[in-house]
Amino acid sequence: KADRMLEAPTLDNEIDRLRKLNEYDILDTDSEEIFDEITRTAAAICNAKISLVSLIDKDRQWFKSKHGLDVSETSRAISYCGHAIQSDEVMIVEDAEDDQRFCDNPLYLNEPHVKFYAGAPLITPEGYRIGTLCVIDSERKSLQNHQVLALKSLSKQVVSYLELKISNTKLSNLKHTFDTQNSKFKQILTNLLEGLIVYNNNGQVITYNPAALKILGISEAQLMGHDCIASRWQSTYEDGTPFAGEQHPALLAYKSKTTLKNLIMRVTDETGVTRWISINSSPMQTNDGINSITTFTDVTESRKLQEETTFILNSMQVGTWKLDLLKDELHWDESNYQIFKSNKEDFSGARQAWVSRLHPNSKEKTMKEFNDAIAGKQDFNTTFAIITPDGSQRFIGGKGEVFRDQAGVPVRMVGINWDKTKEHLASLELEQQKKVAQHHTKLASIGELAAGVGHEINNPLAIAKGFLFSLNKKLAGNDETIVNTFSKINNALDRIAKIVKGLRTFSRIDDSEFVHFDVIETLEESISLIEDMCKSEGITLISNTMSTQIGINGNKGKLQQIFINLISNAKDALKTTDNKTIFISTELKLDKLKIIFKDTGCGIPNNIIDNIFDPFFTTKDVNEGTGIGLSLVYNFLNEIGGSISVTSEESKGTEFIVELSVTDFKQTSKLTSQGEVMNESQINCSVIVADDEEGIRDILEMSLGDMGIKVTTAENGKQALDLYLDDPDKYDMIISDIQMPEMDGLSLVKAIRGNTAIKQPKFIFITGGINIDFEDSDNDLVKLIDAHFFKPFDHDEIFATLKRLAEWR
Repeated sequence: KADRMLEAPTLDNEIDRLRKLNEYDILDTDSEEIFDEITRTAAAICNAKISLVSLIDKDRQWFKSKHGLDVSETSRAISYCGHAIQSDEVMIVEDAEDDQRFCDNPLYLNEPHVKFYAGAPLITPEGYRIGTLCVIDSERKSLQNHQVLALKSLSKQVVSYLELKISNTKLSNLKHTFDTQNSKFKQILTNLLEGLIVYNNNGQVITYNPAALKILGISEAQLMGHDCIASRWQSTYEDGTPFAGEQHPALLAYKSKTTLKNLIMRVTDETGVTRWISINSSPMQTNDGINSITTFTDVTESRKLQEETTFILNSMQVGTWKLDLLKDELHWDESNYQIFKSNKEDFSGARQAWVSRLHPNSKEKTMKEFNDAIAGKQDFNTTFAIITPDGSQRFIGGKGEVFRDQAGVPVRMVGINWDKTKEHLASLELEQQKKVAQHHTKLASIGELAAGVGHEINNPLAIAKGFLFSLNKKLAGNDETIVNTFSKINNALDRIAKIVKGLRTFSRIDDSEFVHFDVIETLEESISLIEDMCKSEGITLISNTMSTQIGINGNKGKLQQIFINLISNAKDALKTTDNKTIFISTELKLDKLKIIFKDTGCGIPNNIIDNIFDPFFTTKDVNEGTGIGLSLVYNFLNEIGGSISVTSEESKGTEFIVELSVTDFKQTSKLTSQGEVMNESQINCSVIVADDEEGIRDILEMSLGDMGIKVTTAENGKQALDLYLDDPDKYDMIISDIQMPEMDGLSLVKAIRGNTAIKQPKFIFITGGINIDFEDSDNDLVKLIDAHFFKPFDHDEIFATLKRLAEWR
């Protein structure tokens, strides 16, 4: 940063510059709508909080128009505008922090904290830079080329209006000294830049000034004695309406004894050149009766600037509007009709076009904000949705300012509209991403909790199921009551185990890796997680899934989220119905699996069913239900090459069909019971079982012993490692828990696999809750082991796996 702020320097032509500024007689005058419209437009185009018409006096900068700022002037020494008038080009300061001229400027360090500044100098026809049209913000910004062009164009328009004010002032002074015989008056007429014509009470031209001939492009002979100039010109009013000779503005002013102000006329002279003329015409009492004095100002250049500004606004898809609150008439420019996709001929007026396009979900809120702005309760600065003729939804930005009379009564409102669809959808997407990220963070926490809880629950579950299995073999016999009792207990334990397993899967939505897994198993886990909630709400959930292992590649956690989301949506659709039923079924045709979710609920209205997969189309908060809407369901399925379709009938129900590509499948077949298999074959091998849970060691020792396996137990990985290193040839396999004190299972397998000098045993992990993706063949840890078992154990699976591993020795 600089040691001292750089003050705004004076210009070499300072004396002449100040003389020209004072000639405008503009300093310390009241605000004027024409300049306020320019600052509002500049702020909107450049997306800035503040816009000013700043005039640089000797020791101050004074604001003729200020949008977004309350103060009327500041010291010239600390002004940014004082620097901006050093050049004819637009001065842009993207960040005052990085600019040595302004990094310690009080206007940056204090209110209004001018961090960003862009100022286009106001350059008079003589070349004097008397001030700027500037935009300001407290945040770092940059301008695009079209925004810089717009700022320069608007600055020229400011100067044009200042020049017009000089002309009007001269005309006012002239009226007080009107005397056609006075030589001083003739001198004034000669020096006027505006054209001036005086008509007598018969409507004939009796005097004029040289500027009139120049502006009108005619000779004295063509002008004198004619009752109007329209006979030699193709003339129309601003809106294109032609007028006949008797309707000439000068004659109308004479006949009506009224004053016409700032009437814009488009004229085409005999050479075919078209120009725009501003007319002021007033009747005036003289000794000869009532004469009429008319002034002409060529505003062609100003008109070009307006057209240039309009082009810029149109190219940026910005439409301007004006509302006459006294007449309740809304006027749009052409850009608004384009933004709203409306043909002017189809509506009785702009208000009908606007209201008819408002989206039903936006109408009440937008109208309230509009009326609150008129009532002075808030600014009108909003975003609202519209429906275009083709049925698509667009988002429109709207800003407006209310103007009131001296009594505070609102008389008019002016503003702009622009197409904000891309910006608004990007904002919604960012907000959605934040919510989904928060949701995923919660799921990650659930995943950690599920791993810990799963370990704590599955250990006692494994012990209970193991002892139940042993008791069943010893006590059941042919006693049907005991068999049924053991079966019910076992089913209840299986149900707990399935819920814990499903919870682990559910919490893994943030995994990006694709794995190969059984989709039917995932579907059944999803149903287990939610079926109790359905029962508690009186809902019958009928599941008819095939007894086939169907393999697909994808994100297992995301797919389970999809299943649970669809079941949850079906459940919610049944809240107001008497017949509360959800049907889930599967169909396999060639390499495609269809999963059908059907409910008997309220159905989806026809007017929204085509939009339910659109982004952000949801009636729920992301924290409700599963936290993913149907748009994310659609996207998740696309990731794995799947699809989803929907059919629905109001008051009868809805059917969603998920279609997935199958990589492989096989019919499942239950193994023969352990006892029957063991009668046919025993496994001859020696195993170390390492687990810190005594009950788990006892169950495995008993179960493996029944299979003919010699078992040595260890309480942790350190004991197991010592046992194995003492006599590697004695043991064929190690079955180890993952979480254990002193040395866990991961360290144990790495220690053994890292010792290549010893015989390598078959290594099997057992776990109740660690989130290791055993289905990922590229996982380095998975490559170190030969198999894994989840607690509680499936004894048939243990027997089949150990027998297979024993045969591979």
